[in-house]
Amino acid sequence: MTALTIPQLLATFPDQGEHALFVTADERLTYAEADRRSAELARRFLAGGMGKNTRVAIVLANGADWVVAFLALTRIGAHAILLNPFGKAPELAYALRHSDAHAVVTGAQSGGVDVAALLAAAVPELAHHRGRDQLFAESHPFLRQVWWLGEHRPRWAHDTGGVTGVDAALLAAVEAEVSPADALLTSYTSGTTAEPKAVTHSQGAILRQAERLAIRRRFSPGDVVYTPMPLFWVGGVCFGMLSCATHAMTMVTGARFDAGEALDLMEQEHVTHVACWPQAAEGMVAHPSWPRRDFSGLKGGPALLRGPAFAGVTIDQREQSLGMTETCGPHTFSLDSDAILPEHLRGSFGSPMEGMEHRIVDRETLEPLPDGEVGELLVRGDHLMMGFHKRERQDTFLPDGWYRTGDLCSWHDDRLFFHGRGGDMIKTAGFNVAPAEVERVLDAMPDVMHVVVMGLPDPVREQVIGAVVALRSDSDATAAVLTTRMKEQLSSYKVPTVWCLVDEPTYPMLETGKVDRARARALLDTAHEAADEVS
Repeated sequence: MTALTIPQLLATFPDQGEHALFVTADERLTYAEADRRSAELARRFLAGGMGKNTRVAIVLANGADWVVAFLALTRIGAHAILLNPFGKAPELAYALRHSDAHAVVTGAQSGGVDVAALLAAAVPELAHHRGRDQLFAESHPFLRQVWWLGEHRPRWAHDTGGVTGVDAALLAAVEAEVSPADALLTSYTSGTTAEPKAVTHSQGAILRQAERLAIRRRFSPGDVVYTPMPLFWVGGVCFGMLSCATHAMTMVTGARFDAGEALDLMEQEHVTHVACWPQAAEGMVAHPSWPRRDFSGLKGGPALLRGPAFAGVTIDQREQSLGMTETCGPHTFSLDSDAILPEHLRGSFGSPMEGMEHRIVDRETLEPLPDGEVGELLVRGDHLMMGFHKRERQDTFLPDGWYRTGDLCSWHDDRLFFHGRGGDMIKTAGFNVAPAEVERVLDAMPDVMHVVVMGLPDPVREQVIGAVVALRSDSDATAAVLTTRMKEQLSSYKVPTVWCLVDEPTYPMLETGKVDRARARALLDTAHEAADEVS
């Protein structure tokens, strides 16, 4: 039976004993240790005044402390706010205030970031605060405590180890009152184009999705999954850690992605599945040690990592998935991720996940469209978010519960095809151009590692098409070369006229693996202005 609350899931942990739940280069957390350590911390949190619905921000990198803190908070019904330890102080300050966080859990395990300095810059009143006292700060009016895990505790942080926890009987009584309907977590979207949205999910929604993803990916007890996804992102916590926990599996990861370290860990832990972004797989294959690696035990993951049987297989030839933070990750997924698709289905994003409904509608009238026609995708179901923090329901969902994704999609043979973001559609000289179509053509070129395509304002054509392209290290391709190749495959009005060619380290990427669209736009604006000056 599927566990629908964290206490129900934790009740299965003793059966796994010393089997590893979570592994990094420096740590190995067993199921038994995760249960014991999170129970001890939960008892301390209860003694410190936390409980059902207490809003607590976790500011930690991928590591055992993150897993233990998350399980400790959510087993007592507290509401975990997942924040990025690699962000900047203004970003953290915004999220802490916007989320109405009552407390912060942080510590030395922060991926090399001086998190004490980061927090002090985000919350200036900490400079005059003592850890044992309640904090009262105008900048963050609901924030009362900062709980510190591990060494190097600043004087303004609470000494977590110095708190005497409540007894085990009270913890058990608290856990018995945790419901699938309770809020489990809030995760902030990447905020690449505006202030980030705070997406809230229930205990039941996240755990249903974690179980279903494990089944769709054909996970089995004892399997080992490597993923570089951050735990402060829905992909890391649901697609990664909790999905593994539902099937007595092991998650292998690191605080930050490093291709060499990832390869070492994957070999050392005999990884059976890999869940990563294409650029991470490309980075591993490009690593000098790749030719001598043995990953013959891989049962699932990107084609690049799967050996001769998948040589030459492109992304479009295998079914992909489409998802978002609002749907706990994928809302469509492959029925057989290893199958090579027939020509007419290539580029598809799979079929609906269990519990999720889809509808394609006209963007203006919201009337349903027939199969094959492109329109806006609506979703609803039992792993859709509870809502956005501080936004009313009528401002988030349609009256009958549908959520407007903004994605332009179509159906063919019960497969979803993605055509771009509604707001991203480029209008140039009267033509509509989907950035995703242009990106797919560029992505398929051997010189190209990463690409993002955007529309730029133009007084004559309304918009022109710009592309930021990361070239492979051995490529000598120029904008002229790429333009010529593009014109062989696309109508001329779809070919970018503004180019920004960069090497991989300078490609605009967020820690989550998504494109930093704000930085990409700045690069293209600069390139566009330079081209105007020359002309």
